[in-house]
Amino acid sequence: MDTSVIESVERIRAADPEDMLGRIKELPKQIRHAWEVTRAAQLPPAYGDVRNITVIGMGGSAIGGDLAAALLADELKVPMSVHRDYGLPAFIGRDSLVIASSYSGNTEETLSAFEEARKRVPRIIPSSRSPTRPDRARRWATRSASCSVHSRGSG
Repeated sequence: MDTSVIESVERIRAADPEDMLGRIKELPKQIRHAWEVTRAAQLPPAYGDVRNITVIGMGGSAIGGDLAAALLADELKVPMSVHRDYGLPAFIGRDSLVIASSYSGNTEETLSAFEEARKRVPRIIPSSRSPTRPDRARRWATRSASCSVHSRGSG
């Protein structure tokens, strides 16, 4: 295995044009920011009366759901799952809570699941850095917009 790439800062930068190393170093800051945003969220009381919680997202946007489900497994009184696909599983309905997570707000699979959730689920929390296209920004806004979580920070 050639380890020469890690022998100098210049080689690391050349091998890491997207600055993944910098993003990894920022992870504690990102986690603190996510915790602050989550603690500040004001959810209506009805959002606590659900039979299941599903996070919809892809890639890194779904990992937060996996982490939350693992961390809260002993505390949650209802099942929590992560859905990484188009549409929604059949069990999701009026007594569900759906958290739609998309960094860009433009992820095709998440938007598909989100549109399906808007038809079947009264409790949706959209979480996005901010949709970049005006047509998708309008779709991302829901009747639960007062519960939206938007992060303007990195990550």
